[in-house]
Amino acid sequence: MKTLNKDLLLATKFASKNPSRPTLQTVCITDNKIVATDSYKLIEITNNSYELSELPDHATGQIQTLDKPILINAEEISKRIKFDSKPLLPIMGVQVLCNETEKSVQLNTVGLSGMNTVEFQKVNEQYPDYERIFQSTPPVYQVNVNAEFLIECLQAFKDKNGEYPNGCTLSFQENTNAPVVITGLTKDNSNKKVLIMPLKI
Repeated sequence: MKTLNKDLLLATKFASKNPSRPTLQTVCITDNKIVATDSYKLIEITNNSYELSELPDHATGQIQTLDKPILINAEEISKRIKFDSKPLLPIMGVQVLCNETEKSVQLNTVGLSGMNTVEFQKVNEQYPDYERIFQSTPPVYQVNVNAEFLIECLQAFKDKNGEYPNGCTLSFQENTNAPVVITGLTKDNSNKKVLIMPLKI
């Protein structure tokens, strides 16, 4: 683990909000991955970190690797960590993990002349073995789609309050050049059908 970036905040959106499941309310940070899940959806991000040579001198001495995963409450991260949407330099706003103890860990924001430190209490729980969920066998069908178009298609299943209370079904054809068809799953949205054409890569 060299540095963290905005992916850390992205991961917080996948953590559970259920206080009866404190382990799933966390973001799990390993030496090369960021993981979060609420047991219905999961995100795993392989960390694209900066090399030491790209960091200011005052930051490189504080970076540490992780011998084992650490868990930090996702809500605390989203409240206390801020990234500049338009930093003067790409390196500004990068988080450096440092000063890990048995009970806490610090995230330092890299600046041009110094570091801004935020300390978090670690959640001392064992994170679920999420990797067993991923299938080791190749997928039967694999379709490439434009992510922006897919989001627009799924927005068709919002209700009048802008929420997503209803499920939908994604149908794939054996012909990978055929469109992916998305239909409403419940009586409230079964009148909707959208499709998205596959990307030709």
